[in-house]
Amino acid sequence: MNKNTLYSILREKIVLADYKPGQILKEKKLMEEFGIGRTPLRELLIRLDAEGLVEIVPYSGAYVSSVEFHHLVDVMEVRRLLVRMAGRLAAERATKGEIEKMTNFLDNFKADLDEKEVIKLDCKFHDLVNMATHNQVLYEILQALRDRVLRLWILPKDKSFVYGFKGDFQRLIAAIKKRDKETAASILAAHSESFIERIKAQL
Repeated sequence: MNKNTLYSILREKIVLADYKPGQILKEKKLMEEFGIGRTPLRELLIRLDAEGLVEIVPYSGAYVSSVEFHHLVDVMEVRRLLVRMAGRLAAERATKGEIEKMTNFLDNFKADLDEKEVIKLDCKFHDLVNMATHNQVLYEILQALRDRVLRLWILPKDKSFVYGFKGDFQRLIAAIKKRDKETAASILAAHSESFIERIKAQL
């Protein structure tokens, strides 16, 4: 398995809480499970540490970082601005093929999905929107910020609000199709803000 593929797998497992906050990521176990050497694995763990998803403790190991709302205030402020930019650029630059891919992707939002599956689809849909900005720097920054914020989904007891995501995305696609940059920006910003506020209300 190559490093980029494993990086995506580890990142997703942390974001979706398959690896729990505080859990130690045992190098030997990961090496055996994914067939990767010690050096490239450590390089990946250092990368995840830099992104705030892992904490490397000298002479102890790598641990999944904790999830605390107040630690992410700065991240949320920056992301609030950038998602609006992503909405505008996607409405301006998305190709017909990209819009069609977003539209077809919504078919994956089935009524019988559990909350974790919806969160996973949310990640992938945001990837489609961010790729449609055709701005690689913005895409990479938003991906890193999204993963840190999205981990908050494990905090509230009632996670039923995630089932409203599909409606948000339907409205976003409609705005992108119309090339309505300001509406797309507002919908994407409201979607992100609502996610934060619903979690905050339960803390």
